[in-house]
Amino acid sequence: LGSSGDALTGLAGVGDVMLTCTSPMSRNYTVGYRIAANGETWAQIKASTSSVAEGVDTARAVLALSRGLQVEMPICEQVYAV
Repeated sequence: LGSSGDALTGLAGVGDVMLTCTSPMSRNYTVGYRIAANGETWAQIKASTSSVAEGVDTARAVLALSRGLQVEMPICEQVYAV
C-alpha cells in the first residue's frame, strides 16, 4: 500500500504501539481493559465516555481492507473479534 518500513520502526510506529498497549493513559488501552477486566461491551463504554478510541474503528477498517485484498491477518481478526 506504499508504506515505508521506517514508518513502523520509528517512534511513531513501534513507540506508539508500545504506549497504546501498556499505558493506562491510552484511550485504546482503557477500552481494552474495560472489556477484559470489567466485562463491559463496546456500546457501554462508548455511551459512558466522550473520548475517542481510534483502535476500534481501525480494527474494523483493517479487517475490511485485509479481506478485500485477500491478505490473512489472524492477529487483526482476533482484535476485531474482541
